[in-house]
Amino acid sequence: MKDEDFNHDFSFFKYRGDYYNLADFLTNTNPDGMFKGWHGIASDSYFSGTLVKLCGDDVIIGRYYS
Repeated sequence: MKDEDFNHDFSFFKYRGDYYNLADFLTNTNPDGMFKGWHGIASDSYFSGTLVKLCGDDVIIGRYYS
Protein backbone atom coordinates (compact mmCIF):
# COMPACT_ATOMS: atom_id res chain seq x y z
CA MET A 1 0.00 0.00 0.00
CA LYS A 2 1.06 3.56 -0.59
CA ASP A 3 0.62 6.46 1.82
CA GLU A 4 -1.94 7.96 -0.56
CA ASP A 5 -4.18 4.90 -0.10
CA PHE A 6 -4.88 5.79 3.52
CA ASN A 7 -7.31 8.38 4.80
CA HIS A 8 -5.08 10.29 7.20
CA ASP A 9 -8.04 11.21 9.43
CA PHE A 10 -7.93 7.73 10.94
CA SER A 11 -5.56 6.38 13.53
CA PHE A 12 -3.08 4.70 11.16
CA PHE A 13 0.63 5.48 11.05
CA LYS A 14 3.64 4.07 9.24
CA TYR A 15 6.73 2.97 11.17
CA ARG A 16 9.75 1.18 9.69
CA GLY A 17 7.83 0.28 6.54
CA ASP A 18 4.82 -1.23 8.32
CA TYR A 19 1.41 0.31 8.96
CA TYR A 20 -0.05 0.31 12.47
CA ASN A 21 -3.46 1.19 13.86
CA LEU A 22 -3.68 2.81 17.29
CA ALA A 23 -6.66 0.55 18.03
CA ASP A 24 -4.27 -2.43 18.04
CA PHE A 25 -2.31 -1.03 21.01
CA LEU A 26 -3.15 -1.84 24.62
CA THR A 27 -3.50 1.07 27.02
CA ASN A 28 -0.65 1.37 29.49
CA THR A 29 -2.51 0.63 32.74
CA ASN A 30 0.58 1.09 34.95
CA PRO A 31 1.87 4.59 34.12
CA ASP A 32 4.50 4.39 36.88
CA GLY A 33 5.82 0.99 35.79
CA MET A 34 8.38 -0.14 33.23
CA PHE A 35 6.79 1.84 30.38
CA LYS A 36 6.43 5.13 32.25
CA GLY A 37 5.50 7.98 29.92
CA TRP A 38 4.12 5.74 27.14
CA HIS A 39 0.40 5.59 26.36
CA GLY A 40 0.15 2.34 24.39
CA ILE A 41 1.91 -1.03 24.04
CA ALA A 42 1.81 -3.65 21.25
CA SER A 43 3.86 -6.79 21.85
CA ASP A 44 5.67 -8.42 18.92
CA SER A 45 6.82 -11.34 21.07
CA TYR A 46 7.22 -12.14 24.75
CA PHE A 47 10.44 -10.10 24.80
CA SER A 48 9.83 -7.18 22.41
CA GLY A 49 7.24 -4.73 21.16
CA THR A 50 6.27 -1.25 20.02
CA LEU A 51 5.35 1.69 22.24
CA VAL A 52 3.35 4.82 21.38
CA LYS A 53 3.13 8.22 23.00
CA LEU A 54 0.36 10.55 21.83
CA CYS A 55 1.22 14.24 21.52
CA GLY A 56 -1.74 16.07 20.00
CA ASP A 57 -1.95 14.97 16.36
CA ASP A 58 1.53 13.45 16.47
CA VAL A 59 2.59 9.95 17.52
CA ILE A 60 6.01 9.18 19.02
CA ILE A 61 7.09 5.58 18.47
CA GLY A 62 9.49 3.53 20.56
CA ARG A 63 10.69 -0.07 20.71
CA TYR A 64 11.42 -2.22 23.72
CA TYR A 65 13.52 -5.35 24.08
CA SER A 66 14.20 -7.36 27.20
